[in-house]
Amino acid sequence: MSFSSSINKYLSKIFITQDPKAQAFDSFYRELLQSELYNKTAKQLQGHPGNAYNLLTKENYQFIKGWLQSRDAHNIFEFGCGLSPMSSLLKEFPHIKISGHDFSKSAIAYAKIKHPNQHFEVFHHHLKYQALCDSVVCLDSLYDNSGRPSAMDYYLKRLVKKSTKRLLLIQNFNASVTPPLLKGMQQTIENVTPAFEYLVESWENSLTTVEVQEDTKKYPVLWGTIAREFHHHRKSLERGQVKRLVVTYEKS
Repeated sequence: MSFSSSINKYLSKIFITQDPKAQAFDSFYRELLQSELYNKTAKQLQGHPGNAYNLLTKENYQFIKGWLQSRDAHNIFEFGCGLSPMSSLLKEFPHIKISGHDFSKSAIAYAKIKHPNQHFEVFHHHLKYQALCDSVVCLDSLYDNSGRPSAMDYYLKRLVKKSTKRLLLIQNFNASVTPPLLKGMQQTIENVTPAFEYLVESWENSLTTVEVQEDTKKYPVLWGTIAREFHHHRKSLERGQVKRLVVTYEKS
């Protein structure tokens, strides 16, 4: 195991030990839900169908709609659902049900109120994943900073069950890593890094406005986190350390 991998493993262990109730996530989401400026800005830049925090672009949301329209999906397991933007998209697909899991109690509480016809649970490491879903969706929710393909392979195999017909994964990858193959499933990969680069630039420009500076005084956790994250994304892109992919798996 490399030094960087050891550090990442150690930090993950400390995070789970020191913040078992995901209080940092809760603080972030509470401020996100209160900030009208965040939701206005995010909708303008990213086209969120509802309150959300992820790195999806408007084009990503259009892709998801097309993905749903062209497939016979009825039950979706949304891993790392946050405020469940997928549920907001499903207004056009009332026959589809979602089971969403996330670390944040605040996010899950909001999702339950906002989408009472869907099912949400607070994630913990001993929770058994939904076994009856025909589709799995992960939107910026499977992180593997170590760059080891085996780690991502492990996470995906835990999510995919016998009933799973398809999986959609949109997120950043270590530039040296290829998404793992899954037995019995055909894989398709689209590199959408240029669109992500434009999104990062747009967000960083927005963070310098007077409006955001004023809103930061009221919601420091929200805007401070966003500023740090997008600064990190820009540096990673400049160094060629990251690529953004849309990966689909279909049962063959």
